Amino acid sequence: MLEEKFACRLLTEVAYFQDWCKKAGHQIVRPNSMNNYGAILDHFGFKTALSDLVSSVIQPLANRLFRPEFAKKYGLDSHHGFLVEYEPGKDTNLDFHRDDSEITLNLCLGRQFQGGDLYFGGVRCSNCREVPPYSYEEKYVQHEPGVALLHLGAHRHAATSIKKGIRRNLILWCNSSGFRKNKSTKKDCPVWCGARS
Repeated sequence: MLEEKFACRLLTEVAYFQDWCKKAGHQIVRPNSMNNYGAILDHFGFKTALSDLVSSVIQPLANRLFRPEFAKKYGLDSHHGFLVEYEPGKDTNLDFHRDDSEITLNLCLGRQFQGGDLYFGGVRCSNCREVPPYSYEEKYVQHEPGVALLHLGAHRHAATSIKKGIRRNLILWCNSSGFRKNKSTKKDCPVWCGARS
Protein backbone atom coordinates (compact mmCIF):
# COMPACT_ATOMS: atom_id res chain seq x y z
CA MET A 1 0.00 0.00 0.00
CA LEU A 2 2.87 2.36 0.73
CA GLU A 3 6.32 2.83 -0.71
CA GLU A 4 9.19 2.65 1.76
CA LYS A 5 10.43 6.08 0.62
CA PHE A 6 7.11 7.72 1.59
CA ALA A 7 7.01 5.87 4.94
CA CYS A 8 10.52 7.16 5.74
CA ARG A 9 9.52 10.73 4.84
CA LEU A 10 6.40 10.50 7.00
CA LEU A 11 8.39 9.17 9.97
CA THR A 12 11.00 11.91 9.49
CA GLU A 13 8.27 14.58 9.50
CA VAL A 14 6.71 13.16 12.67
CA ALA A 15 10.12 13.04 14.40
CA TYR A 16 10.78 16.65 13.33
CA PHE A 17 7.39 17.72 14.73
CA GLN A 18 8.01 15.93 18.04
CA ASP A 19 11.49 17.45 18.38
CA TRP A 20 10.12 20.91 17.60
CA CYS A 21 7.39 20.51 20.25
CA LYS A 22 9.93 19.42 22.83
CA LYS A 23 12.29 22.34 22.11
CA ALA A 24 9.42 24.85 22.03
CA GLY A 25 7.95 23.53 25.28
CA HIS A 26 4.69 22.40 23.66
CA GLN A 27 3.01 19.27 24.94
CA ILE A 28 2.27 16.58 22.36
CA VAL A 29 -1.26 15.26 22.64
CA ARG A 30 -0.99 11.48 22.64
CA PRO A 31 -3.18 9.58 20.19
CA ASN A 32 -5.42 7.77 22.70
CA SER A 33 -5.62 6.53 26.27
CA MET A 34 -3.72 3.30 25.53
CA ASN A 35 -0.58 4.65 23.81
CA ASN A 36 2.05 6.77 25.55
CA TYR A 37 4.12 7.36 22.40
CA GLY A 38 3.04 8.68 19.02
CA ALA A 39 1.24 11.71 17.67
CA ILE A 40 -2.10 12.78 16.22
CA LEU A 41 -1.45 13.38 12.52
CA ASP A 42 -4.32 15.85 12.07
CA HIS A 43 -2.52 18.21 14.47
CA PHE A 44 0.26 18.93 12.03
CA GLY A 45 -1.09 19.13 8.53
CA PHE A 46 -2.36 15.66 7.59
CA LYS A 47 -6.12 16.20 8.03
CA THR A 48 -6.90 16.81 4.34
CA ALA A 49 -4.67 13.98 3.12
CA LEU A 50 -6.26 11.53 5.58
CA SER A 51 -9.78 12.71 4.66
CA ASP A 52 -8.94 12.06 1.00
CA LEU A 53 -7.62 8.59 1.93
CA VAL A 54 -10.89 7.81 3.70
CA SER A 55 -13.11 8.96 0.82
CA SER A 56 -11.08 7.63 -2.12
CA VAL A 57 -9.67 4.36 -0.72
CA ILE A 58 -11.15 3.24 2.60
CA GLN A 59 -14.83 4.01 1.86
CA PRO A 60 -14.88 2.02 -1.42
CA LEU A 61 -13.01 -0.91 0.16
CA ALA A 62 -15.27 -0.93 3.23
CA ASN A 63 -18.35 -0.88 0.98
CA ARG A 64 -17.18 -4.14 -0.60
CA LEU A 65 -15.70 -5.90 2.42
CA PHE A 66 -18.07 -5.22 5.32
CA ARG A 67 -21.77 -5.29 6.11
CA PRO A 68 -23.57 -2.20 4.70
CA GLU A 69 -24.39 -0.65 8.09
CA PHE A 70 -20.68 -0.12 8.90
CA ALA A 71 -19.83 2.11 5.95
CA LYS A 72 -21.99 1.90 2.82
CA LYS A 73 -25.40 2.64 4.34
CA TYR A 74 -24.44 5.86 6.16
CA GLY A 75 -20.96 6.70 4.85
CA LEU A 76 -17.72 7.32 6.72
CA ASP A 77 -17.83 11.02 7.58
CA SER A 78 -15.02 11.62 10.09
CA HIS A 79 -11.68 10.21 11.15
CA HIS A 80 -9.01 10.19 13.84
CA GLY A 81 -5.55 9.64 12.36
CA PHE A 82 -2.49 9.00 14.47
CA LEU A 83 0.90 7.35 14.66
CA VAL A 84 1.79 4.83 17.37
CA GLU A 85 5.25 3.61 18.39
CA TYR A 86 6.34 0.38 20.05
CA GLU A 87 9.82 -0.48 21.26
CA PRO A 88 11.48 -2.14 24.26
CA GLY A 89 11.66 0.29 27.19
CA LYS A 90 8.61 2.24 25.96
CA ASP A 91 5.21 0.94 24.88
CA THR A 92 5.86 -2.71 24.04
CA ASN A 93 2.35 -4.09 23.56
CA LEU A 94 -1.31 -3.12 23.42
CA ASP A 95 -4.00 -4.74 25.55
CA PHE A 96 -7.09 -6.48 24.13
CA HIS A 97 -9.66 -3.85 23.07
CA ARG A 98 -12.15 -2.54 20.51
CA ASP A 99 -11.39 0.63 18.57
CA ASP A 100 -13.56 3.75 18.78
CA SER A 101 -14.31 3.46 15.07
CA GLU A 102 -16.53 1.73 12.57
CA ILE A 103 -13.59 0.89 10.28
CA THR A 104 -9.88 0.93 11.18
CA LEU A 105 -6.88 1.11 8.85
CA ASN A 106 -3.67 -0.12 10.49
CA LEU A 107 -0.65 0.57 8.28
CA CYS A 108 2.74 -0.70 9.38
CA LEU A 109 5.42 1.90 8.68
CA GLY A 110 7.94 -0.47 10.12
CA ARG A 111 11.40 -0.22 10.25
CA GLN A 112 13.23 -3.22 11.71
CA PHE A 113 11.49 -5.12 14.51
CA GLN A 114 10.74 -8.55 15.92
CA GLY A 115 7.45 -9.48 17.60
CA GLY A 116 4.51 -7.14 17.95
CA ASP A 117 2.05 -9.33 16.05
CA LEU A 118 -1.63 -8.46 16.02
CA TYR A 119 -4.01 -10.82 17.76
CA PHE A 120 -7.67 -10.76 16.72
CA GLY A 121 -10.37 -12.18 18.98
CA GLY A 122 -13.84 -11.79 17.49
CA VAL A 123 -16.23 -9.01 16.48
CA ARG A 124 -18.42 -7.79 19.35
CA CYS A 125 -21.04 -5.12 19.87
CA SER A 126 -20.58 -2.80 22.84
CA ASN A 127 -22.99 -4.91 24.94
CA CYS A 128 -20.91 -8.07 24.39
CA ARG A 129 -17.37 -6.69 24.51
CA GLU A 130 -16.47 -8.91 27.50
CA VAL A 131 -17.71 -12.17 25.92
CA PRO A 132 -14.60 -14.35 25.41
CA PRO A 133 -13.60 -15.24 21.86
CA TYR A 134 -14.43 -18.63 20.40
CA SER A 135 -11.37 -20.59 19.27
CA TYR A 136 -12.26 -20.15 15.58
CA GLU A 137 -12.26 -16.34 16.06
CA GLU A 138 -8.67 -16.21 17.28
CA LYS A 139 -6.11 -15.19 14.65
CA TYR A 140 -2.55 -13.83 14.71
CA VAL A 141 -1.29 -11.50 11.98
CA GLN A 142 2.36 -10.58 11.56
CA HIS A 143 3.05 -6.92 10.73
CA GLU A 144 4.98 -6.19 7.56
CA PRO A 145 6.28 -2.70 6.71
CA GLY A 146 4.23 -1.05 3.96
CA VAL A 147 1.28 -3.41 4.41
CA ALA A 148 -2.06 -2.33 5.83
CA LEU A 149 -4.88 -4.16 7.58
CA LEU A 150 -8.46 -2.94 7.24
CA HIS A 151 -10.80 -4.21 9.95
CA LEU A 152 -13.97 -3.36 11.82
CA GLY A 153 -13.46 -1.20 14.88
CA ALA A 154 -15.61 -3.75 16.71
CA HIS A 155 -13.13 -6.51 15.84
CA ARG A 156 -11.35 -6.88 19.17
CA HIS A 157 -7.59 -7.09 18.98
CA ALA A 158 -4.29 -6.66 20.81
CA ALA A 159 -0.64 -6.20 19.89
CA THR A 160 1.76 -8.77 21.31
CA SER A 161 5.02 -7.60 22.87
CA ILE A 162 7.72 -6.28 20.61
CA LYS A 163 10.99 -8.09 21.28
CA LYS A 164 13.51 -6.02 19.36
CA GLY A 165 13.64 -2.85 17.27
CA ILE A 166 11.00 -0.19 16.70
CA ARG A 167 7.57 -0.62 15.10
CA ARG A 168 5.58 2.41 14.03
CA ASN A 169 2.06 2.25 12.65
CA LEU A 170 -0.27 4.76 11.09
CA ILE A 171 -3.75 4.15 12.51
CA LEU A 172 -6.83 5.68 10.95
CA TRP A 173 -10.11 5.33 12.83
CA CYS A 174 -12.94 5.97 10.36
CA ASN A 175 -16.31 6.88 11.84
CA SER A 176 -19.89 7.09 10.66
CA SER A 177 -22.21 9.44 12.52
CA GLY A 178 -25.21 7.69 10.89
CA PHE A 179 -24.11 4.29 12.18
CA ARG A 180 -23.58 5.68 15.67
CA LYS A 181 -26.92 7.47 15.72
CA ASN A 182 -28.75 4.32 14.59
CA LYS A 183 -26.80 2.14 17.06
CA SER A 184 -27.70 4.37 20.00
CA THR A 185 -31.44 3.75 19.45
CA LYS A 186 -31.10 -0.06 19.56
CA LYS A 187 -30.36 -2.02 22.71
CA ASP A 188 -30.44 -5.57 21.25
CA CYS A 189 -27.34 -7.44 20.15
CA PRO A 190 -26.95 -6.80 16.38
CA VAL A 191 -26.76 -9.62 13.84
CA TRP A 192 -23.09 -8.91 13.13
CA CYS A 193 -21.97 -9.53 16.73
CA GLY A 194 -19.92 -12.72 17.02
CA ALA A 195 -21.28 -13.41 20.49
CA ARG A 196 -24.54 -14.52 18.83
CA SER A 197 -22.83 -17.60 17.35
